[in-house]
Amino acid sequence: MTTLAQSAIEACNIGILVLNQEGRIVVWNAWLVKHARISEAQAVGLRIEEIFPEIANTRICQAIRMALVHGLSSILSQSLHGALLPLFPLKGQPHAEVGGQLQQTVTISPLNSPGKERHCLIQV
Repeated sequence: MTTLAQSAIEACNIGILVLNQEGRIVVWNAWLVKHARISEAQAVGLRIEEIFPEIANTRICQAIRMALVHGLSSILSQSLHGALLPLFPLKGQPHAEVGGQLQQTVTISPLNSPGKERHCLIQV
């Protein structure tokens, strides 16, 4: 990834993570470091279920599999699913909370590059 692309991902005010074909985290941006309270070094290389064990066998895991295996995108809304990932507001932020967690909409999309394995982009 280029330095410009890395800077753009880090500057985003949303959570961005990318999973490889095996479902292992290859990108974990600064927003996620702050709101998941997990460093990039801790997250990269692990499966998302290892970082967030409470999401195993949930709709978000199904959507990730659909993106990686079948190339299908999903949008999971907070109105239907509540807090999909255990993400927390920063101190002093006036976000709507559910049990202390951030409400969130999650977009899950396949990332296809010719000649390369499919990846999965997750935006929170």
